[in-house]
Amino acid sequence: MVAHSELLPQAVKERAELFESFIGLSHFVNKTLLASLSDASNMTLVLLHYPQQNFDDGMGHNKHTDIGSITLLFTKEWGLQLQQPGTTQWSFVAPRDGHAIINIGDWLRFLSGKKFNSYLHRVVPVASNEDRYQIAYFLRPENATHLDTERRRV
Repeated sequence: MVAHSELLPQAVKERAELFESFIGLSHFVNKTLLASLSDASNMTLVLLHYPQQNFDDGMGHNKHTDIGSITLLFTKEWGLQLQQPGTTQWSFVAPRDGHAIINIGDWLRFLSGKKFNSYLHRVVPVASNEDRYQIAYFLRPENATHLDTERRRV
């Protein structure tokens, strides 16, 4: 978006002002949450597309934690699951219209002295007769940032 790449999908190019506004507001939310920890960060906006599928198709995202600081996930559809701490049980995270799901990443877990946790999560297929879309906004430290794990300083 910043470089106005020719590789951007036409739908994004036609609505560049909307995407730039969304990115700016998402960045403001994340930066406000992280202001007390660090002022050095990178961002990534990802538009996720899940074609219509059956539950047995097996498409989704494998279990993982986010490596960055904070992730804002905007979705209206079911599919995100969180592993309950201390168990092997998975639970769906209910999407709420007009709300974002906030995932804490590994960097914020370390910076907070493990006061915040980056939980294992995954996206599982949910039977749908329509394509599904999600927007994920990732905030992470700059590439050159070094984490001193003994002192938990950047």
